[in-house]
Amino acid sequence: MKQVITFRTRIKICAFILFASSPGYAWEVIKSFEDGTLGEKAERNADSFDDIAGHSRYSNEFSYVGSQSAKLHTTAGEEGFGRWGGAVQFPTELGKGDHLWTSLAMRVPKEFDFQTTTGSLKWLRWASEKGDGSGNGFLDLQVMNDDPSTLSGSDRGYDFRIFREGEGVKLYGFGEDGSLKRDRWHKFDIYIKFDDRPAAQGGTGLVRIWLDNTLIYTQAEIRTLHQATDYFHSLFMFTYWNGGAPKSQHLYIDEIKLSNEEAPSWTEQLGRPKSPPKPVTGVVVERIEINN
Repeated sequence: MKQVITFRTRIKICAFILFASSPGYAWEVIKSFEDGTLGEKAERNADSFDDIAGHSRYSNEFSYVGSQSAKLHTTAGEEGFGRWGGAVQFPTELGKGDHLWTSLAMRVPKEFDFQTTTGSLKWLRWASEKGDGSGNGFLDLQVMNDDPSTLSGSDRGYDFRIFREGEGVKLYGFGEDGSLKRDRWHKFDIYIKFDDRPAAQGGTGLVRIWLDNTLIYTQAEIRTLHQATDYFHSLFMFTYWNGGAPKSQHLYIDEIKLSNEEAPSWTEQLGRPKSPPKPVTGVVVERIEINN
C-alpha cells in the first residue's frame, strides 16, 4: 500500500499538459525556505518540506541563497522519525530510463556529532516501491561517524557512503575524510539514472555526486532499480537516527532542487549541457495536491 503524502510545492512544468499523474513531462521542484514565518515549522508550505518535518523550522541565522533557510533539530536519544529532517515528494513517479537531479546546500555546526550505532547517519534517501505499490527500500547516501574508532578498517578514511537497500547490499565509501567542513555552506548535486542494470554491466544505472561544483564520485555498479517495474517517489532527508541522537543539536539546509530533466539549467555550473527547449515553458503551479 502506498504511503499517502500531501504534496504542496512550486512546480515548473515544461510540457503540454499539467496533470501530475501523466508521465513524460519535465518538472522542477524548488524548496527555498524563503517565504515562511521565522521560527515556525518548515513543513507543508510551498517553499518547505512536504511531510515528516516536525522539528524543522524557518531560520534566518544562516542562508545559502536569500535570507532564510531550514534549521533541522534533533533531540538527544531520539530516533526522530516524523521530526528530524523532512521529505519531498516527486510530482511524478520515476522508473526505468528516467533521470533525477537533486541539489541542496547544507551547513553543519562545528559541534555537530554524526555518531550512530551503524557507522553512518542516514542523510539523503530516495524512496522506492515495487510495481504493485509495496515498499522496496531506499537508495541511501549517508554521512560517516565522526569517531574513526567506531568504524571498521574498510569504513575509515571516507566522509560518505552510498548503497542500495535490499538483497546483497554492498556499501561504497567515498569522499576524502574531512571534505565535509564545518561552519560553512557546502552545495551537493546528485544525478541518478534509474535502471535495473548498472552501467558497469551494460545498462544505464548510474549515480554521480558533485561537492561545491566539483565531481567527487561516480558509482556505476549499483542497480538503482531492483526490478524494471520499480519506481521512486520521494526524497527523505535524514528522518531517522539509528541508536538515537547522541545529543540535542541542529544543522541547516537550504535551496533544495529536484528535477527529472536530463540537464536542468542549474546544472550548467557543473559543466553539463543545457536541456533543449521544451514545447511549453514557464507555467507555474503554486499549489497542487497529490494523494497516491
